[in-house]
Amino acid sequence: MKENTQQQQDPSPQLDHSGRDDDPSGMLKRAVSEFISARVELTAIEAREAAEFTVRKLVLALAFVACIFITWISTMACLVGIFGDWAEQQLANHIPHTHGWVIVLVALVIIHAIVASILLMLLKKKPSAPLFELTRQEIKNDKVWVRRNK
Repeated sequence: MKENTQQQQDPSPQLDHSGRDDDPSGMLKRAVSEFISARVELTAIEAREAAEFTVRKLVLALAFVACIFITWISTMACLVGIFGDWAEQQLANHIPHTHGWVIVLVALVIIHAIVASILLMLLKKKPSAPLFELTRQEIKNDKVWVRRNK
């Protein structure tokens, strides 16, 4: 008796066990659900691509910062070495020779400056395709479709 009363109070359409639903609103709900699911999946794929791009930029930025730091320290060491010898000798004979370690440090400064310049150029490089390009295009297409079907 309770079961019969419960069935009378629930006017919602019943699905048969084959998975079909003859109710148009049910088909619309499934279509909307599949549509939203596809959009969420597309957004997730593009978010992963954006994350990979961001990680790559972060690695390049860290390498750039490391090279700039080494360049700065090497420059300071060179300046100390050059001006230390100069001050010590008071420009005796206009510094006829320099020590080998100064030349090595200057070479390291130049090498690190070149590497830092290359890393900076790579860091400024834009992605080959705009981020979330497919999602933006799909949203634009959806807006056009909604306008047509109002």
